[in-house]
Amino acid sequence: MIFNDSVSLGYTDSITDIDLSMLDLDSLLRDVDMIDTLEKASAKLVIKFENSIPLQFTGMLTCLDENDNVIIDPKTEKPLLLTENDTILIAAPEFKEDEQTHNWDATPLESVEVINVDREDLETLRQIKTIEFHVWMDDESLDEAYKNGLNNIQLKDKNYLKVKIAVGANVEGVLNLEF
Repeated sequence: MIFNDSVSLGYTDSITDIDLSMLDLDSLLRDVDMIDTLEKASAKLVIKFENSIPLQFTGMLTCLDENDNVIIDPKTEKPLLLTENDTILIAAPEFKEDEQTHNWDATPLESVEVINVDREDLETLRQIKTIEFHVWMDDESLDEAYKNGLNNIQLKDKNYLKVKIAVGANVEGVLNLEF
């Protein structure tokens, strides 16, 4: 595929059969033997996008429950967001022209979103059974590529867009370092 001006492209798919039933701070910290006294704990949700496609994308994630209903955040009474904003900018790779072959080599860039979640947020996240993702590119994506010297943008079978989601705990407490 080769793209020129006035083209847009969108892709929608779903990650299904998600089981986050084990998501709670107590279970995240249960196997940490060094914690003597827990003073404060919170969690962080990390979403990482890695893009080797020679375009920046805009994306949106929608969280669905077991009945494929959009999950509503009880704090905002709006659809649950896994990121700070409802849309995400996914950076294009960094490109460099090989001076001998005049081919463009791409170094995939990562776009990372980190949000703090409390116990109530974790309870809401546990309802997620499916995450629909929508990504699209448009003239704005192409303009960014053209500004970086890329013309006749090509998609190749080795190009990819990866999404990784992780949850980690942030703990304040007293550690027992005796062994």
